[in-house]
Amino acid sequence: MIDTHCHLDLAAFDVDRDAVIERAVAAGVVGMIVPAVRPRTWAGVRELVRRHAAAGVRGALGIHPQIVPELDAEEVA
Repeated sequence: MIDTHCHLDLAAFDVDRDAVIERAVAAGVVGMIVPAVRPRTWAGVRELVRRHAAAGVRGALGIHPQIVPELDAEEVA
């Protein structure tokens, strides 16, 4: 099973992110795709992927359409 949309990069997972990933793998999840919704989150998702690649964590870097009005020039430069 692959979770195609899990925001493991969110602060809500800071306290137990590793345990959440371990439980997912133990339950048979072989892949987890973490979508980064704006440029300032891309580095964090890349680091998450680097740390958990063996568990099947992958990233999808992009800009969510709902975020576009919030972007400033520095973030998209």
